Amino acid sequence: MDIEFSIVVPAFREEGAIREVVSKILQAASAITSNFELIVVDDGSDDRTAELAALGGARVIPHPYNKGYGAALKSGIRASKGCTIIFMDADGQHRAEDIARILAARDRYDMVVGARKNSAGSPQWRKPCKRVLGWVVNQLVGRGVPDFNSGFRAINRHLALRILPLMPDGFSFSTTSTIACFRGGFNVGYVPIQVSPRQAGVSSVTANDGF
Repeated sequence: MDIEFSIVVPAFREEGAIREVVSKILQAASAITSNFELIVVDDGSDDRTAELAALGGARVIPHPYNKGYGAALKSGIRASKGCTIIFMDADGQHRAEDIARILAARDRYDMVVGARKNSAGSPQWRKPCKRVLGWVVNQLVGRGVPDFNSGFRAINRHLALRILPLMPDGFSFSTTSTIACFRGGFNVGYVPIQVSPRQAGVSSVTANDGF
């Protein structure tokens, strides 16, 4: 029997949040089906991220050194077996209860993105840059995109493997996958979500990622 969905969580130095994140995801996914898998890709953390994720019940794929957010997602995609792959962040900002809502829209769309309101969850210094990037993305795809770089999304596994060679290793993975799906003529849908404050740790996104 095919696995219904795989949840892939890229993690780097998230020992303060990862065990609770794993617990909440397992609880929410189990309420939907027993036929799923949770994969945490530890991207070369030098703390207890991998250990705590495994203790929480996730399957852990370790990177020997830090490769980048996109590289971690690529490893998760290659290892996954679900018909749908769901990406979620490891810092606790994404609410596990939204998994069901995003999955419900997958019947109509090749990729479903959790759309945050006004870039909720992002520091103030990032928002002017995001407005500029958002304008560029809108021009490239020829339509208004509600949230071009949300890390909470669900995608058809075969589509994910198809666009994998185009995907970068850094934080622009989310933006690039959005553009690739729109430009490829695939159906992309958006589901409004709320995000919570980061539970612990510090974001590794820098101004250079924006450029």
